[in-house]
Amino acid sequence: MIEKYSQSLEVYQQFCNAQEFPAPHRLPASKELLCAFAAARVGEIVGGTARSTVPAVKVWHIIHNMSWKGGLCLHYTLKGVEKLVPTSSACEERPPVTKEMINQLERDLDLSSPEDAAVFAAACRAFWGQIRLGEILSDT
Repeated sequence: MIEKYSQSLEVYQQFCNAQEFPAPHRLPASKELLCAFAAARVGEIVGGTARSTVPAVKVWHIIHNMSWKGGLCLHYTLKGVEKLVPTSSACEERPPVTKEMINQLERDLDLSSPEDAAVFAAACRAFWGQIRLGEILSDT
């Protein structure tokens, strides 16, 4: 989580640098700056990506005891960014995992093997918890 916040703050700083906003105007950020930042890559990124960078900037304000000026304007800007999502970002819908698939996995794995048992446990956790495997497994 901290890494994502750090990346989001870096994106914010890069935006401010590119737009030549002086450092004193970055914190606290005006509602106009926040909206400009949120809308900066409209049509290039998905709305969730734009929406996920804003909380990091808000936390940065809170940590520095600065007033947060994100409000209705920012809310509507983010909604607009979400509506203008690029068509290239849409993923093909995948079929759902079924209980029969979990049962087949259990039959095909050797649950006395620690690796197979871990794979089955992760699959069950994802299935019964209705979450994506990426949310419980690392990239490494």
